[in-house]
Order: sequence, then C-alpha cells, then structure tokens
Amino acid sequence: SAAAAGAITARGGAQQGKQTGGKPGNAPGADAKLLLVDLKMAKNRSRPSGPATVPGAAVGLERLEDDVRAKTIRNSESNAQSTSKLPTTAPSARGLESLEDEVLAKSRVRAHTTVPSSRTMATDARSNLAHLESDVLAKNRQSGQETAPEASSQNDLSAMTSIRDLENDVIAKASTGPSTQTPMPPPPRPVQPPPPAYDDGFGEPVVPTRGASNAVPVPQPVPQPFSPPAAPVAPAARVTPVTIQQPPAPAPAPHPVEEYPGVDVVTQEMPGLVDESGGIQAFVADTVVDAMGVAVVKSEEEEEKEERRRYIRYLVYIACGLLLLAAGIIVLIVVLGGGDSDPIPPPTTAPSAVPSQAPTTVNLLESINYLIEEGISSAEQLSNDTTPQYQALQFVAIDDPEPSALFPVGSLRWKQRYALSVFHLSTDGDNWDSCSRSDTGCREDGVWMTGNECLWHGVSCMDGVVEDIFFGNAAGNGLGGTLPSEIGLLTNLKGFVAPNDAIGGTIPDSFGLLTNLGTLAMNSNKLTGTVPDSLITNTPLMGTLFLSDNALTGPMPVFRNNTSMISLQFDRNQFTGTIVSELGTLPNIRLLRFYNNKFTGDIPTEIFSLESLEELLISDNDLKGTISDDITRLTNLKKITMDGNDMSGTIPEGIGSLTILDRLSLDRNRFGGTLPVGLSDLTEMRILSLDTNQFVGTVPDDWAKMERLNNLTLHGNQFEGAIPPSICKRKGDSAFSLHYLTVNCAQVSCPVVCCTCVE
Repeated sequence: SAAAAGAITARGGAQQGKQTGGKPGNAPGADAKLLLVDLKMAKNRSRPSGPATVPGAAVGLERLEDDVRAKTIRNSESNAQSTSKLPTTAPSARGLESLEDEVLAKSRVRAHTTVPSSRTMATDARSNLAHLESDVLAKNRQSGQETAPEASSQNDLSAMTSIRDLENDVIAKASTGPSTQTPMPPPPRPVQPPPPAYDDGFGEPVVPTRGASNAVPVPQPVPQPFSPPAAPVAPAARVTPVTIQQPPAPAPAPHPVEEYPGVDVVTQEMPGLVDESGGIQAFVADTVVDAMGVAVVKSEEEEEKEERRRYIRYLVYIACGLLLLAAGIIVLIVVLGGGDSDPIPPPTTAPSAVPSQAPTTVNLLESINYLIEEGISSAEQLSNDTTPQYQALQFVAIDDPEPSALFPVGSLRWKQRYALSVFHLSTDGDNWDSCSRSDTGCREDGVWMTGNECLWHGVSCMDGVVEDIFFGNAAGNGLGGTLPSEIGLLTNLKGFVAPNDAIGGTIPDSFGLLTNLGTLAMNSNKLTGTVPDSLITNTPLMGTLFLSDNALTGPMPVFRNNTSMISLQFDRNQFTGTIVSELGTLPNIRLLRFYNNKFTGDIPTEIFSLESLEELLISDNDLKGTISDDITRLTNLKKITMDGNDMSGTIPEGIGSLTILDRLSLDRNRFGGTLPVGLSDLTEMRILSLDTNQFVGTVPDDWAKMERLNNLTLHGNQFEGAIPPSICKRKGDSAFSLHYLTVNCAQVSCPVVCCTCVE
C-alpha cells in the first residue's frame, strides 16, 4: 500500500508539473493511460502473494479499468482538437481513482472494525456502489459532452455493465460473509489473464493524493450501526461463517450492547441471506415473546362467557332497535291517521331476530324487550356484563335451573326471580355471611339463585308470592352494595328488613311501588340522600319506618293520615328543617325517634295530641321553644328526651300526671324556675336528668317517693340548701335503689356517701 501510494504520488507530482509548466498540447488520454499503468503497477507491487480473498471484486475492478481505458483512448482519438478544453485529468480517470479510494477506505475500515452483520454489509455495499455508479455516469456524461452521442452512450453502457458486475460480486461477498473454504477463482478473462491474487482488506492502506489544484477528496467510510465485535482476522487468513445463534455459554461482552427491554428474540443459525437473484433475503425469528404485554390465554369457560356477553349485547341492541321502530310506526300512524278515518289496528309484534327453534334465545330476547318496554332496566344496564341487571338477565333467561315454562316472561314468578336476583347481586351477594349463591354451608334449598325463590334464605312467600325479605340478625348478614330499583317488581312485598349491614346509596323511588309494604327496617347501614316522598305517600299500610343510624339528609318527609304508622325512627342521621306538624295526623303512632339530627324550630303542638305516643325522643338537635302544657294529654308517654337542645321555660306542673313516665331527660338546655313537686307522683320514674340548666331553689323532700328512681343528675344549676335525707336513704345497689346522684357540692350540702360532686 505504501509503494502504491508513493507511485501514485510521484505520478501525480509529475503530472502536475506537466499541467503547470509542460507542453500545453499533451492529450488527456495519454495522462489517463499513464495513471492507469502506474496505479496497476503500484497495486501489483503492494499486494502480497497468496490466495485472493475477494476475487469477485478484483475481476470487477479489472473489467472496469479496461472499459475506462478503452473509453479514454477513444475520447482522446476522436477529440484531439478540443483537448485544451478538457480537464487536465479525465473524468473517467477520476471515477477510477474514486473507486480505488473507496476500496482502500473500506479495506481500512474492515481492518480496524469487527465483522458487521451480513445484512449490514450487503446494505452498505449496495449503497456505496450506487453512489459510485452515479458518480462515474455523471463524469462520463461530462466527458461525453465533447464526444459523439453514440460513443458516449456505448461507453456509459460498458462502464455500467462493469460496475454492476462488480456490485453483484461485492454484494454476494458481503452478504454471505467470509468463508472457511478457499474462494473459487474467477472465470478466466478472454482478453487477458486474471491479475495476481492480492489482499485488499487487511493491510494498512495509504490514501493516494493529487496535487493541490487537482486534489481528489478521499471517500470516508459510511458509519456503520454498532454490532457486537468479533475477533479481528489477519490478512489472507481463512475465516469461519458468521452465524446468528445463542451463545453456548455466557461470556463478558467486550463492548456494551444496546438493550431492548421486554423483547426476547429466539435466534437460530442462518445459512445464507442472499437469494439466487443477488437480493438480500428477509428472515423472521422463530418466536418473539413480548414480556411487557402479557397475553392472557382464556379458558374455554371464559371464552364461552365472553361469547355469551357479546350475544346478549347484540340482542339488547336488537330489542332497542325494534322498540324504536315500533314507536316510530305508532307516531307515524297517529300523525297520518287523524280525522274520522277508520282506526288503524296497532302493528303486530315485530318478528324475532332469532330463529324460533332456539327457545333459550327467544326467551332472552323476550326478556330484554319486556325489561326495556316496562322501564324496569335500561338498555345500558342490560348490555354491560358487569352490572347486576345483566347477570340477573343471564340467570333468568339462560342459566335458570327451573323450567322457563313455569314462569314465562313477565309473569309474577319471572318478575320475582329477576328482582331477587338483581337484589342479591346488587348487595354484594357473593360475600354474604349466609346462603350466598356460592355458600356450600347453607341448606341446599336456601342458597340464592338456585331452585325455588320462595326457599331462598331470608325470603318468605304465601302461595308462591314473595311477601317478606328478612335479614334480622343483630350482627347483620354482610349485605353491601346498593338497593336496586328492580325491587319495585315485588309489589306484594310486606316487609323488608336488613339492619346492621353496609348497604349504601339512596333509597330508590321504586319503593313507592310497594303499595303493600308495612315494614321497612334498614337501620345501621350506609344509606344517603333523602327519603323519597313516594315511599311515604304510596304506602298506606306502612307501620314501621326504621332508618336510624345512616347518613340520610334533607327535610323530614310529610306523613298524612296514615292510620297504620306506629313507629317512625329517623335518629342518628343528618336531617334538617323542622319537625313537620303533619305528624299529628298519625293517630296510632307510638314511637317518634328524631334524636341526633339537625332539626330546628319549635316542637309542633300537634304532637301533643298523639294520645298513643309512648316515646318522644328529640334530643341533640337545635330545637327551641318550651314544653307545652298539652303534654299532659300524652297519658301513654313513657320516655321524653329533649336534652341537648336550646329549649327554655319551666317544667309544666301537670307533667306529674304522666304516671307511667319512666324517663325524663331535659339536661343541656336553658330551662329554669323551681323544681315541680308534682314530679313525686312519677312512681315509675327511673332516670331524671336535669343538669346543666338554670334551675333554682331546693330539691323537694317529696321526690323521695319516686321509689324506682336510679339516676338523678342535678349539677350545673343554681340550687341551694341540702339534699333531703329521705332521698339519700334510697341510696343503694338494688334494682330499685338510687344509684347515682350528682350535685354541685360548692352550692348544695350533701353527704359524700350520698352524692357525687360535679363542679
């Protein structure tokens, strides 16, 4: 390589001297011929002996040299008169120089880099030769501008033929990679013998240069994509095929390799990547496993369920379409009918979209039509496989073990089974404490969504009609979720009892459809929202409305002329507004429990007309006003709690006439005045709380007559004097003794064994 560079440099210097100071008439063809001779001699001297490593490329280069030489000589002979106008160095010669530089540069790159992949080598070779072909053609055409068109075309064709031969050889070599066998020698040329073998890829080449005025840029190697390095190969040494395979054992990589997370490519040895036509073959790895996106393989049961879900959605859409079509036809008839024309009979039911020989499918479609037409469930609910409505529909129309002939769509039994199934699924039935549909410990006929619904745990029927849903355990039954509106289908329901659970959401308006409902007990749940007016106005038989200990809000519902109501319990919620006067229209009411809410205003006087009232519990609100003297009319009253409000006034003297009263709690208000002596007649009194008020005076001696009094709290007032000894004598541990007596010892004198001092 050094010798070649020296010869070329010397020839370039001599040639430059001729260009600048020699005879102006030197023909460019002569210079090109001399350049070719020097180049070839220099290359022959610099090439080592031994077998050729790239014979295809050498033969292609020789052919190109011959074609360029012939073209240059013809140009020189046919254009002798215009030599002064041509470039000093012929374009064809420059093309050869560029080719030589390209080959030397690539050889240098190969000597100092690892063996690239076959795909990369083939691509780079094709790219470089394409650039070379374009460059030579352009320069030949530039030179051909001074020659005849026929000669230029023939020369171009010859050069292109040589370049393409060279391209095919180089691509084949680059694609197949080094071979372990001795390469086949190229076929003999008919014109001249093949050049001596040489190695053009493993020596250290010296890049030839030209004079300053005619310097030719040296092509730089195209940057190659990084690939794992291979061991360097010595010149003229045989190498083994490059294969793509898994390493037999882990070994430290000499260079970092770019990682591709989440992709694991299984590779195999590839015998060759170049097809018969010389093109590079595409290959595909056997298996690609994407670890980042795991594909879940579904079981046959899951696939069947998925198919069923899609089918039900399809039927829901069909049903909606049929309903819309029927509605459109009816509207059209109404609009176009008019006048005194004969009435047009209503359209017949649209034909089923499913063949009649599929009774299950027909039942499913009829069920969907009925539920949507009657406004029981929406199309959106029935088409979403996560909703209780969808799953209950699947049960009654497809999975129900009971024969569908026993309860056709829309029948009482069908509606009961659908409504109860939706209720079970809506209240987290699979996690109930007892007798969920997956409970193996429940009696066989008590498991929900199996067999006769009248035998399901908590369900009571009369002649096949559901009358009660009762989960009355003190600890509840683990019900959660929300109450579904479909429960309104149980129009014969008389009792719904589900206390001490975790049912949330609101009370559906459809509860107003339960016209036979007598008891609704859902205390100690998580209900929110307001009590629907329909629940109050449409249930005349309602006897007990037990909604204590929830998170209900809004005003108190208005009750009118309900002769059945005996217990109304709204305590421990967040109701606001006033206590409605319409409560006075409940003649048989016994319990009014409204404590621990946010009620305001005065106590309606109408309440004091409820002669059947036994408990009036309205403590811990924000009530004002006084205790009406009409309270003496409540002769059945046993408990009065008005503590924790902002009430004032005095204790009516006639309250002593309530002889069965056993609890009177008036503490934490602003009551005042003296203590009425008449309270001594309350012989059933057990708890009397008067602390934290503004009472004055002394404690009457006659209060010792309250023989059952257990707790008496008097602290936080302005009493004076001493506690009567007759009262202290009742202090003891028996059931009817005085257990607890509190006073302000700084104001009232009381023996320590009798009173508890509270400042």
